[in-house]
Amino acid sequence: MSREIEQELDRYFLPREQLAENRKSDGQIYHVYRAWLKEAHWLDGQPSCIIIKEIPKSMVSVYDTLTHICHPNLETVYGVIEGDDRCYAINEYIMPPSCLCQNHDTDDCQKSLSLENFIVHFHGNFNGRELSLDDKIHQAFAILLQLCEALEPIHKKGLIHGDIHPGNILLTDAPDWQKLIQSVNSSYCVKLIDFDNTQIPKEPDHTVTRLMGTKPFAAPEILDFSHPLDRADIYSLGCILYYMIYGKSPKEYTPNDRILTQKWVKRIFRRCTASYEARYRNISALKKDLLRALHIPANPISNVLHKIPGFRSHTLWKMAIALYMYLALILSAGYAFLSIFQTGFPIQKWQLDIFIVALFYILEIIFVFDVFHLAGHSKYYTYLKDAHPLLKYLVQIIVAALIFLVFVIVYSFTSVNIGA
Repeated sequence: MSREIEQELDRYFLPREQLAENRKSDGQIYHVYRAWLKEAHWLDGQPSCIIIKEIPKSMVSVYDTLTHICHPNLETVYGVIEGDDRCYAINEYIMPPSCLCQNHDTDDCQKSLSLENFIVHFHGNFNGRELSLDDKIHQAFAILLQLCEALEPIHKKGLIHGDIHPGNILLTDAPDWQKLIQSVNSSYCVKLIDFDNTQIPKEPDHTVTRLMGTKPFAAPEILDFSHPLDRADIYSLGCILYYMIYGKSPKEYTPNDRILTQKWVKRIFRRCTASYEARYRNISALKKDLLRALHIPANPISNVLHKIPGFRSHTLWKMAIALYMYLALILSAGYAFLSIFQTGFPIQKWQLDIFIVALFYILEIIFVFDVFHLAGHSKYYTYLKDAHPLLKYLVQIIVAALIFLVFVIVYSFTSVNIGA
């Protein structure tokens, strides 16, 4: 560290404490320090500290981009200091949840708590008791949802994190405002840290210039030249999901391990860790499934509404089409039954026509919106649908056209017979 930078830091901070040193791909050793603000510079009259991290010059542009992102689930980068020999990122220091100090006798309540330590030492519960499988799944989904929230602004900046693993996820107190509005109630939240592998995603046929990621949680395309890296973070999130439930990476799976059986766990894990083509296309797609798995929004009316075929996708245009078809079905069938009640039997031709139209709408709803989840029973179709999303809509259009063709034939046949 140059003398000028040291003097500038000494104006505001107490003597620095070295937390770690790491050898980077350029062969140089880089240090990480914790520094406490001098009392004259305390914020809101409270002692506070920061992280001073030595970074390669090649990472300055990335860290500079991150200074423009402020998110409750991301480690804040306050700024970058460029020196002659080294550069320094000034980052937020993340304190552990306050309940950790209240419930446990510890000499150091100011040491950050990683997800790895939370799972290994606290069994995913500050009370120290092992959680039930259902509670583990719910907690895993809630944490994964927060990680999706953290990655969204990074991906919007055209970057990937590149090194998501339990050691790079820290737990801390949730902000008061977040406790009021967040969908999953919790006294703590998670923050994603360490941007040393953050980069612009490489395109297909890329060459590896430096090793990135942590092997048990890294996507295969990091060393696979045939695929871009824009979905590498999604793969890592699938591994994190498995880790939070079973305490290890899925790459460490053995035949004696339990198999994922819960519907949403199996779906989300498989789509996160699938081949590049079949994986979630972006964070928003994963986030949508997590919201559905957590039953968000959680009010009773919304829960019932989003179980109705056509409304299950939470997609506005699909729900609009479904609403039109349901209203048409109710009005046509209701009008036909009311007219029969008033006129009695035998059924007249126009009443029969209305019943045929109602049957047409029923068949359209059953097959187009896959009421009985028939498509899910074909693994080959599921793979093709995930790899080529437009295929799903093409199949739905073909099915709708076939049903309409059958409707025209049946309607013509009944009209001829009744006319005769």
